[in-house]
Amino acid sequence: MADTVVDTLAEVRRLLAGSAEYSDAAEEVVAYLALRHARQDNVERVAGAPRLVETEALSQSHAARFHRQVFDDVEVADAREVADLLGPAKDIRGFTQRLRRSSQVIALRHANTFVYPRFQFDFDRRGIRPVVAQVNRHLLASADPWGALAWWLAEQPRWAKKRPIDHPDDISLLGLVEADADDGF
Repeated sequence: MADTVVDTLAEVRRLLAGSAEYSDAAEEVVAYLALRHARQDNVERVAGAPRLVETEALSQSHAARFHRQVFDDVEVADAREVADLLGPAKDIRGFTQRLRRSSQVIALRHANTFVYPRFQFDFDRRGIRPVVAQVNRHLLASADPWGALAWWLAEQPRWAKKRPIDHPDDISLLGLVEADADDGF
């Protein structure tokens, strides 16, 4: 088909170029037709090879639905509340950043700040629940906080379909997360 288009462009140029009054118009028509011909190539060059956009849209839609569900179902604390709970901190931002980076806690980006699911904290003892901190480190919560939270929210088939978030102090969670890691999760 490309040869046919190239031949057609050459024929249009030859026919219109013969007339002095149409030479400028001929060049514009030829340029337009060349652009129309190259349009698909340009689209593929800029956008990449064709792919199933619907699949990408679906995965983004599932993620957005999960995020909304989390914020509806899971109580969260902001950075100031976490810093106040865990002890006086002059540099709240640095303090909570160290907690996030160490994977001790799950921190979810919400708008332009971070929020922390409250189940991770023992408000009576004013600290991070030790089992939660160990599990979060195992889940690499700093690298994938949404994935880590999904693990906490999911009914675990190896644990009588109980959800870890409902039993954050249960030491058997450590064995459960290690078994999942051994399975490649």
